[in-house]
Amino acid sequence: MTINIKFMAKTHAEQDPQLWTSLLPGTDQRWGDCVFTFDMDARDYDWLVVYEGLPMLPNDRQVNRIEPLACPREKTLFITTEPASIRVEGPHYLRQYGHVLSAKPASVMKHPNQIFETPPLRWFYGRPLGGQPGEYINYDEFLARAPLPKTKTLSTVCSNKQMSHTVHSQRYNFTMEMKDRLGDMFDVYGRGINPIDRKDEAMDDYRYTLAIENHHAAGHWTEKLSDAWLANCLPFYYGDPEYASFFPVEAAIPIDIFKMDEAEATIRHSIARGEYEKRLPAIWEARTLILKKYNLIAVIAKTVERLDPLAVPSSSYGGEILGRHVFRKKHPFFALSDAIHGLKTRHFLSNS
Repeated sequence: MTINIKFMAKTHAEQDPQLWTSLLPGTDQRWGDCVFTFDMDARDYDWLVVYEGLPMLPNDRQVNRIEPLACPREKTLFITTEPASIRVEGPHYLRQYGHVLSAKPASVMKHPNQIFETPPLRWFYGRPLGGQPGEYINYDEFLARAPLPKTKTLSTVCSNKQMSHTVHSQRYNFTMEMKDRLGDMFDVYGRGINPIDRKDEAMDDYRYTLAIENHHAAGHWTEKLSDAWLANCLPFYYGDPEYASFFPVEAAIPIDIFKMDEAEATIRHSIARGEYEKRLPAIWEARTLILKKYNLIAVIAKTVERLDPLAVPSSSYGGEILGRHVFRKKHPFFALSDAIHGLKTRHFLSNS
């Protein structure tokens, strides 16, 4: 059986097709029973999957796209990766979709068919950054790649963002303080500090990397981990305290960025003891899991294959999915209710 999936995302596939196609093996855009299309005009599909949101129309500055459905609403899936500290999707907006995949608490999502798991992010390593043209390392090339030779010690990629409602500010302060303490042992890259065109430039030569999530919560891990392992680095990690539920515990070294002296001691002792060399098998195992199990395309295929026999249409084909802006214009009462829900959620999080 073949299940045809139309994939849409905030980043328009036609702007940069390799952003998504490079996650697939071979050239037939198939994973298991699922065949993916990234054609915005496709009408022959069994499932619609929307990652973060619909793309903007050409020349738009807001998401006014209306997507007419060619499948039952029960066969639509919305994936949201941002934590509640950054974005809260309103329950009325989410009810456009038959299923929602998110690690946000059910009290935040309020969707009857939430799939509660860590949503996979598109990794940043192995591709150009900032919308610049360049080569991609595709799935098959990653699988065939041998471990990289390492000649340097420790690096990180850290922008100069310092928002207070996330960990951005603490991450920046910690990174700058650690640079002062570690000196030439530690190289810092990133926008506003030491700009790079690709994360490869900041990771390929290094045994260790500093990986700090912008949101600290159980079940929330991002490309901070996947990029480290794809580059064959051992991350000093501040983030998901339960990352070992997904990956080998030895594949990362936890640190607490709010305990500067302890973190510095952990970094220095780990490097002195050669933990990178000792933990290479765990790093490689984590890397394999990123490619084969927690690859965005793999997760979508697994989810759709599981849901497809259960997603019995309750109505005929048809209907539509509205972009965020046009949803607010067409349903102002629902949009107001969603906005109030978001304000209440963020107020609760800021005081908890």
